[in-house]
Amino acid sequence: MKKRALGIILLLGLLFLISCKGTAPGDKPLDTEAAIQRVQTGTEGVKLSLVQNYPPNLLYDQNE
Repeated sequence: MKKRALGIILLLGLLFLISCKGTAPGDKPLDTEAAIQRVQTGTEGVKLSLVQNYPPNLLYDQNE
């Protein structure tokens, strides 16, 4: 039981360490206010494109 708990804690710890991301060399970190402004405004609008012939004009019971 203790080995299993230790394994789970170790796995979660490794997952936490792997998920942490530092800044790449040359990247200038944004200050908090600039980051919030950028998130709120975005850089592009919503883009939408439709796939041709999907959904098909005619559906049958045998279609997946």
